[in-house]
Amino acid sequence: MKQLNETTLRQYYCLLACIVMLVGMVFSKVLLSIGMIGLVMNAVFDRRIGEHFRRFLANPALVGLTLIFFIFLLSGLNSTNTDWLIDRLRMRVPFLVLPFAVVAIPRLGRQEYFGLLYFFLLLISGVCLCLMGWYLFHFRELTAVYRLGQVLPTPGMHIHFSLMTAFSVAIAWELIRQGFHWRNARVEQVLQAGLLIFLIIFLHILAVRSGLVVLYLMLLYLVAHFILTGKRYRTGLAIVLLMAAGLILAYQYVPTLRNKVDYTFYNLHMIRGKTNLSELSDSYRVANVEAGIAIGNAHPWTGVGIGDIRDETEAYLLEHYPELAGPGYMPQSQYVLTYAATGIIGLLCFMLATIYPLWRRQSWRWPLFTAFHLMSFSVFAFEQLLETQVGTAIYIVFAVLSIRKLMEADQAVAGTSRRNNNVSPTQFTIT
Repeated sequence: MKQLNETTLRQYYCLLACIVMLVGMVFSKVLLSIGMIGLVMNAVFDRRIGEHFRRFLANPALVGLTLIFFIFLLSGLNSTNTDWLIDRLRMRVPFLVLPFAVVAIPRLGRQEYFGLLYFFLLLISGVCLCLMGWYLFHFRELTAVYRLGQVLPTPGMHIHFSLMTAFSVAIAWELIRQGFHWRNARVEQVLQAGLLIFLIIFLHILAVRSGLVVLYLMLLYLVAHFILTGKRYRTGLAIVLLMAAGLILAYQYVPTLRNKVDYTFYNLHMIRGKTNLSELSDSYRVANVEAGIAIGNAHPWTGVGIGDIRDETEAYLLEHYPELAGPGYMPQSQYVLTYAATGIIGLLCFMLATIYPLWRRQSWRWPLFTAFHLMSFSVFAFEQLLETQVGTAIYIVFAVLSIRKLMEADQAVAGTSRRNNNVSPTQFTIT
């Protein structure tokens, strides 16, 4: 009974820590840190820490994510700016501790995992409803600022919030597919479908390009999965046509989206002509990526070190784009930044570590897991996601929780297989 009570208390404690992390991801970096520290403390102060460590080492997906920290740590051997090196390593501490910490959660099965995702969906939806009300009350003023490349004020960085909102659409889709609910199945399924549609509409009003790119990548994949697995070709064609028509209508009748699209094309036109570069937001992005590629090409095997990446980027801009040079700029692509900082070997290791969880035991068969990785890979291509605390959390928190859920499924299958040899791990984990 004592063991049962201790396990139950740890379970509630871990779920609370996860909830604090999810809330902190949206509202507060302090809460985000508290949630992570809480989860790590549960693992460290558990007398079964040796058992947890062995389970962690037995899972290559979690070990691979941990190795990302050491990829950048080793790049510090090439760095002369130790202050910036320490700052960059601090951003990657979650890669070092969270993959191990989630192993110590007593249970993260279907009910717990989807319950956390359901909570996150409701949290994001509530914030979006408030922002929608703010937008409607200040329609003219907010529509005007979009002509200048600005966006609706959001909690934290608008890019991060748009990514969390886009992923919430995939969460809503998965909850409906799973038939997951807390109390009333019929009412909650209608609620989930309504939130899915609302969040799609809201993302077009918010009109953050990163969020929209991720949204359509995930929707195209989820719709394709829906069509092919159920052979619902007519229904799927209708959904695709509806999506295309909705996008056209959104451009015509949603002024924030239209203004953002027009501003983007204006940026591209001016960048091609190299006119007024200092006044264009996208010119900084293009120049920083160009700098990162040039830096990586100059040090193809080892890179310049994560500690010196900012200084090297500024030096390149001063030489080639003096009007855009300034402190704090780094390549606006996680892949390019990793190449410039760690070289081709570090980039390949980083890509392998982030791709392997999807490949292991055919985990790509799980639609939500694949949608999450589509989001991650696309964002790594055009954003430096892991260079901020919240950006790192968006990736590592959902990645390790999903892998931990798959571990729970594997354990259940191992027990089932002893009684029925016809059940396979792949069959279990994708349901």
